[in-house]
Amino acid sequence: MLKQIVMRLVLPRCRQRLTHEDESFLSDTLAVSTGAREALVMLLKDSQMRDVLLDEKAVLHALLESTRPLPVSPDLYFYVLVRHSLRSGGIDDRDLADYLASLLIAYLPERGSGRTHVPYIGDRMSDISAATGPDRFFMVVELADQLLFLTGVFPAHVEHRRQRRGAPSLDFYEHVGLAQYRTASSHALAREFCLEPIFNALGEAFHEVRVGLNRLGETLAFTGDDGQMPSGPLLN
Repeated sequence: MLKQIVMRLVLPRCRQRLTHEDESFLSDTLAVSTGAREALVMLLKDSQMRDVLLDEKAVLHALLESTRPLPVSPDLYFYVLVRHSLRSGGIDDRDLADYLASLLIAYLPERGSGRTHVPYIGDRMSDISAATGPDRFFMVVELADQLLFLTGVFPAHVEHRRQRRGAPSLDFYEHVGLAQYRTASSHALAREFCLEPIFNALGEAFHEVRVGLNRLGETLAFTGDDGQMPSGPLLN
């Protein structure tokens, strides 16, 4: 079980995984001449300059306004959109944006069936209480990630279930989620995986991050009228 959960651990790697096609897209979008394009390709090799260039509004507009299939990776696409959505809400943290983009990439493909899985908190908390050592850490993180994904991408579905079935509210899931991130942030494995600052941030600003993901979901129309995810790919 531990091996399975470790493989599930989300790591912020979007910026490190940019492809040659991503670099070409960025240089074509930002360059004003052939010489500038070649210079931009070189600048993208530097991590600090890459981060600055990814923050350019022109990149966001190119991604959102394209009328053709985009020749970019999910890593570039979701990182740029998440980064700008968080910044519009006052959260200026590139590593956090990278983590959230990686989270979306990890979880969205599973929702292609159109059904949204809502974890049963009582059972999950019992499982966590019974677990020890590394198992417990990975289970805490997985629950926190699932609740952030659920409330960030499917808030309408959570509200739909609350109204129709008396299910827990967004506030409840937020409270449980931030508590799990706070617990995870103090674990030695959080430091080992260089996730302690990210979990600290999510433990303090779960609501603000969730709202940022809500804005992104509205932009991309992740969900249908009842908050379920419609069938069909998000990217061509």
